Amino acid sequence: MSRAILNEEGVPTRLPDLALPPHLVTRGLALHGPFLYVGGDFDERGRPAVEVRPAAGRFDLRVEQPTWEPLELPIPPAAGKAIDDVLVEGDELILVDNILFPKYLFVYRLAAGNALPHSPRVIELPFARVNEHIHKGQVSPDYVALYSTSTGMGGTGTYVSVLRRGEYSPCLEVAYEEAAEESWTPWTLASGTEFRSLPFDIALHDHTLVIACPQALACIDLRAVETAALPGPLDSPHATIPPSEFLRIDLRDATPVSGLRWLDLGPEEDPDAVQFVGPNRLLLTTSDKQATQQAWLKAI
Repeated sequence: MSRAILNEEGVPTRLPDLALPPHLVTRGLALHGPFLYVGGDFDERGRPAVEVRPAAGRFDLRVEQPTWEPLELPIPPAAGKAIDDVLVEGDELILVDNILFPKYLFVYRLAAGNALPHSPRVIELPFARVNEHIHKGQVSPDYVALYSTSTGMGGTGTYVSVLRRGEYSPCLEVAYEEAAEESWTPWTLASGTEFRSLPFDIALHDHTLVIACPQALACIDLRAVETAALPGPLDSPHATIPPSEFLRIDLRDATPVSGLRWLDLGPEEDPDAVQFVGPNRLLLTTSDKQATQQAWLKAI
């Protein structure tokens, strides 16, 4: 793994590479102070009687030759399991477990000093669909957002799940689902749906969640969503969401939702990824290998 250090002018100086453990497939990284936390899996399928298993650890970047320090994982080795993302916010390190159900968040307390985090809380994630794979996580002081996809005989789905930090209870699920017959005959049975609604990336800052879709950004005020009203029968007042439940937004339903607004992208704006670089300020980037890579700022 390559690394560099920046001086005050932002000029990088290359440092010696980090030596990863053999067979480690890296899937997530997070910097916290002098420590680099790494998540992934050990893929040793070429060796007899050895299966893929989840892995996490850290490097102390202050030392001249950092060495791998493995983290305790509270689940036994299992084929297909991995740590798919690594998140750090405040005094918590959050490891995001992946595709096989049940799936978890492992929440470690980051102690002062150099002590290796241990004895994490285990948060079981809500079930969305079979073969659901978590691709990316985002964290803020109050929320965790997870972007995932699934595929099966019944069709495909793309999801953004949001949990409140602290108790780590679900407060929102955004979904875009297609039945199997729609995937076989694209844009025929699905005519009338907006193509822009298919999510491909997420960004989270404070209580603002941005879901990047083709041609548009879905900007969600999570505080507004949590206090939103659900429409009841026409002859009854709106009912608020009970604390034990959470709102589900279907991106194929054009019904307005309190706290959700769409920001259309211009014809020249076709990003592959988004990230916050400040309050209400996004960095949009492209990674098209066949064209010049681009990056631009956008206020939301």
